[in-house]
Amino acid sequence: MDIQEIDIAKMPQRVIRAEYQGKPCYIKKRIACRRTFIHWLQGKIAKVIKDPIFALTVPGPNVNLALYEAEKINVLHRLGLQVPQVFSYSEDYLVIEDCGMRVDHYIRRHIEQGQEVLEKAVRTIAQLHHAGYCHGGSQIRNFTIKEQRVYLIDFEEEIPEDCLGDFAFRDLLLFLQSLADLKDIEFDFKKIVDVYQRESGYPVEERLLAYYRKLRFVRAFQPVSRLMGRDYHAMLFLVNLLQQFERPKELKKGNSSSI
Repeated sequence: MDIQEIDIAKMPQRVIRAEYQGKPCYIKKRIACRRTFIHWLQGKIAKVIKDPIFALTVPGPNVNLALYEAEKINVLHRLGLQVPQVFSYSEDYLVIEDCGMRVDHYIRRHIEQGQEVLEKAVRTIAQLHHAGYCHGGSQIRNFTIKEQRVYLIDFEEEIPEDCLGDFAFRDLLLFLQSLADLKDIEFDFKKIVDVYQRESGYPVEERLLAYYRKLRFVRAFQPVSRLMGRDYHAMLFLVNLLQQFERPKELKKGNSSSI
């Protein structure tokens, strides 16, 4: 269906697939930004435990999400980063290029390409960080693939400019943690992190190791893991993944600088 035939205000879903001047696209209808009690609590927890993964990135109520995301994507697109092209936007909607299938769905269909595709995905986010920007919601569901090129989508998160270092690290953590959805497939996570370090210019192994040591206590709850929710199992997956960066004492040397 062509965009000219669509009454955006009456769209049954917030996001629908359509065509714009003969090109496949997605239309996103603007929604109001609302911070709930959970968001307030999340912000308080982040301040107390000083953990970037809990940092609040939901924009405030005065932010127009359609304009915010369109303008952010346009900046990144002009820098040559792997993001969708914005075809059209207004205060009420955003029309962006269809950048293909979700990466996690693609890997399920093409398991033999999984490692290569994940390296492309982490390279995409590393290049974003190298350019001085962060995503804020870098879970694997926000990566797509088309013609073997991996794209980052959904730029609705608000990143404080004075916290880019912590949020870049948070992006990497969210990406790794979200791979719990693919935990039945084998990947070389050290190689994925190596690709990130090389492309971003940020050495992160020491910080990942410190994060592992900070959170490994979550394993104590494994005997009752059946009672735990999805978030616990994702965190446990991340902890087990980061254990790979634990090294014998005699090897724990080198540059400890990190983002």
